[in-house]
Amino acid sequence: MSVCRDLNQRYLWVDRFCIVQDDVGIHGQKQAQIESMGRIYQHAVVTIAAATGSDAHHGLEGPLPGHFCRGLHAWEESKWATRGWTYQEAVLSRRLIVFSGPHELLEHRKFMDHDSLPKSFGKGYGDAIQDYTKRDLGDQKDAVIAFAGACSYLFGAHRFCLPISGFDEAMAWVTMFDKRERRLSEGVPTFPTWSWVSIKGKASLIHHFCVISVASWAFVEEVAPGNLTITHPRAGPRPKPQSRTFKGEHGKHDMFLAIFAAKSGLMFTEPPEIWQMEHIFESFCFAFEKERGFKTTWPSYEKFWEACRGINVSEPELPLFFDEFSKQKRELANTPGRVLALSQKTSLTTFPSSEKPGERSDYIIYHAAQPVGFGYFDDLGCRQQEMLKERQFLALSITRIAYLAEHFAYSSVLDGIFGEEWCVFHSGNPSNPETEPIIVMVIEETQEKGVFRRIGLGIIVLGEWIKVNRKQCSIVLE
Repeated sequence: MSVCRDLNQRYLWVDRFCIVQDDVGIHGQKQAQIESMGRIYQHAVVTIAAATGSDAHHGLEGPLPGHFCRGLHAWEESKWATRGWTYQEAVLSRRLIVFSGPHELLEHRKFMDHDSLPKSFGKGYGDAIQDYTKRDLGDQKDAVIAFAGACSYLFGAHRFCLPISGFDEAMAWVTMFDKRERRLSEGVPTFPTWSWVSIKGKASLIHHFCVISVASWAFVEEVAPGNLTITHPRAGPRPKPQSRTFKGEHGKHDMFLAIFAAKSGLMFTEPPEIWQMEHIFESFCFAFEKERGFKTTWPSYEKFWEACRGINVSEPELPLFFDEFSKQKRELANTPGRVLALSQKTSLTTFPSSEKPGERSDYIIYHAAQPVGFGYFDDLGCRQQEMLKERQFLALSITRIAYLAEHFAYSSVLDGIFGEEWCVFHSGNPSNPETEPIIVMVIEETQEKGVFRRIGLGIIVLGEWIKVNRKQCSIVLE
């Protein structure tokens, strides 16, 4: 209060006192205010932070009167900078005054808003969860609520910190570092396994750009049409999203992948117009008329995404893929923390990698005794299981090798894991989509039949994926 008086400010908002702590629940005041933390920080004149001390009783420790100084040193290594709960005030405050000891007082003006986010949703969201998950939480049950305000403000509505708009990209998270374990409560996962909040450890997205989404996702909610809420691809950063087009050389590459995915049976349905694109893979510079026809039919990726799922936004009928979710599946999914998934599923063999945890990969994926991919377990405990094991894989999305190479540049994951066989990933060829990677989720069925949980994430050569015995199916993930 003394600082507020010195700053000539009449009002002081303190989270632990101003949020009604016992009004809990989905519709409680506590949850509503936690989701509004982005707006609270945005409209605050200043946020006051104590970087010294281990608890709220330590007070504000700063320089003596008349010795005001600005710096960027001690507070970055302080307890405050490592706490999960302080992430939101660090990135969302318009002005931040940090009391960090007798020799440093920082006035920090850096506000993360929609305009400052990278244009790529995957880059912005990936950076955010990586910065947040490297911090510590005193109570592991706070993993969601400590990030919910920033997530809501920057990325919109979410489910367990995975944005509804951009859900397919957000699903491609990975914990590939040496310290990772499942957050448990009385031996049971605290959060759904499909969200990174279920893991105690540093998380990030495995790529910063999803080219083609293969899986479809829906939540059972009574207020939604057909009692299902569909997740949508991210069109761009809030608040003014822009559709992703197929323009330029990168757009043409994406067009190849989109057509290849549809004609290879990777999508739920094949738009009739796709068969007008015969022989397009003979050359990267295929006939101008066919390219123009594709862009006219699907002027944006979002339109192609809708066509491959039987969605017609001009008509009130429910999407065709809704029929794939049976009454039984919907009833199973009608539980908080569960999501319906529709995609291709197959079984492949995994063999633990010889690399140390966090260095390269946890396991190598084999098909017909040949290596076709690699991956990571969410919980390092899975590395201690059987040496050779058949596991189930669910297709998520197709990306480009360039985005993976950028992500793994520091760990050399793309170098030498499979020796000579791995050169197929390095030779990603725009005119040959089979050389690109597909992101897959490793899943296993729970004791409740029809309900699965995630145990890891993998990367498989797309050309190898289409050779395996795949089956389109709907499952419930928890």
